[in-house]
Amino acid sequence: MAAARIPDQSQDLATTGGAYWGNVFDLAQTFTANTTGKLDTVSLYLQVNIPAADVRPAVPDNLSIAIFATTAGLPSGSALATGGGDIPDTGAWYNFTFTTQADVVKGTVYAIVAESAAGAFISWPGVCGSDAYSRGEALINDSRSNAGWMTLPAWALANQGSPAVCQEDFAFRTFVTAAGSSPPPTGTSGSQTEKGGRSSIVLLFAGFAAAAAFVTARRMRPTLR
Repeated sequence: MAAARIPDQSQDLATTGGAYWGNVFDLAQTFTANTTGKLDTVSLYLQVNIPAADVRPAVPDNLSIAIFATTAGLPSGSALATGGGDIPDTGAWYNFTFTTQADVVKGTVYAIVAESAAGAFISWPGVCGSDAYSRGEALINDSRSNAGWMTLPAWALANQGSPAVCQEDFAFRTFVTAAGSSPPPTGTSGSQTEKGGRSSIVLLFAGFAAAAAFVTARRMRPTLR
């Protein structure tokens, strides 16, 4: 019998959010694995909006998810696992199951990286004002600059700030099959697990029309700096 995947790391608070990020931004949550084995599933509390005025991209998924190793706490190297899903504009927990699992080692820091497709905008709520998850942090990479990965409060300070972009940690859960056991069969990526309420401050960066103007089509890069 295949071993069951077990919960490993999580930050369940999704009390602050509402900023919708176009695909010129990558969002990430770092975490420290507590189990050596195969990370095959992550669950994220988020939603994806596609403005009615935009032409839907000709791709099956509007959101890409990947697991990366880190260097000095920042995503680096090539993706260890990749997946995606077609996520609606409804805040809920969604599962992303990787066909090829990421090998993780207890005590090592990894990153969950999320990127929306061209024409789509991701909202990934979390918690502000407290370090709810001390074994990692929420990060943002703005491709319009050469600043690289930084915390959301640092990005807000550099970009005249907003209460909607103060998350210190995003809402996430990881699941690992311990070393020495076989992973269970994979499920459907992007599947919904449960809904939950949250307060949000919708930040559309001067409206979706303005945001869409600077969105350039690109997919998840195989290598991050």
